[in-house]
Order: sequence, then C-alpha cells, then structure tokens
Amino acid sequence: MNDQWADLPQLRADGRRTLRWIRQRGVIMCRDPVERVKASKFILPVFQALEDVIRPMPLVALYLYWQADQPSSLRTTGGTPMRDVDGIEWVDATPDRGNLHVIGLSVEALGRGPEYTQFLLLHELAHIDGDGEHTPEFHRQLDRMIEQFNRRTGGHLVNDCCK
Repeated sequence: MNDQWADLPQLRADGRRTLRWIRQRGVIMCRDPVERVKASKFILPVFQALEDVIRPMPLVALYLYWQADQPSSLRTTGGTPMRDVDGIEWVDATPDRGNLHVIGLSVEALGRGPEYTQFLLLHELAHIDGDGEHTPEFHRQLDRMIEQFNRRTGGHLVNDCCK
C-alpha cells in the first residue's frame, strides 16, 4: 500500500502547491473559522471510517468555498459554473509528483447537514479512486465506500445521486 500520509512534510508541501494552483485558476476559498470547524466535525468520521481507503489516495488537500464568491467565468470540466456545484475534485498533473488531487466542498453543502456533506465527500473521493466520471464502476466504488462508512459508523447514507 502506498501511504500518502507517511511523509507529512511532503503531503503538506503538495497540499500548499495544489491549493496555490487552484487559486491561480480563480477559486476563492472560504477561511471562516466557524465553517472550517463545522466542516471538520462533519468530515472527520469519513476519514476515521475509511482511513484504509483514503491513505493510499493522492489526496493532498481539502478546502471550503462559498458558491457565490466564485467568479462567474469559473466552470467545472463539464461546463457547470462553480457557483452551482456543492463539491469538486481537482487534479493537478505534475511532472515530478504525478496526479495530485484536491477536494473542494461548498459552505452551502455544509448547510445541508452532516449526512449530505459526508455523502458529498465520499462522492468526490470516489472520483479519485475511479476514472473520474460517473460510470458504472464509479458508482460501484461509491457504493462500496458508503457501505463501509455505514458499517463502521452506524450511518445510513445511500447513493441516490447521478444514477
């Protein structure tokens, strides 16, 4: 198993690098400490329940954003305005470190509660672990992650999106 967390200084450096790259694309990040604490409470159970799945992933950072703060010209690879998406997974293809992934979650998504935020994070993680598209394999991976999360936490998340 490749453990991305084994070298924390490198993980932090990769995180800073990719967040800088994302800001250069126009993303405006939320630094509100109250929202960051709320996000931590919501997403920590996902990391605890799926540590064995997440540690090998090339996930180097997570950030929050307000949808309304995003420039109207900023769009996902599918063309959807960032102002309209609750979560996004970015891939920075680097020549020296390979593909580095970052997940952005909207503050508006946090407002929908912990279960929605946890599902959204699992959805974005499935993009990293799969081919990035909403294929049948993507949904199988997302279902496996949800099942593991529910089993380990007593949660009741379901994959009711994008099928």
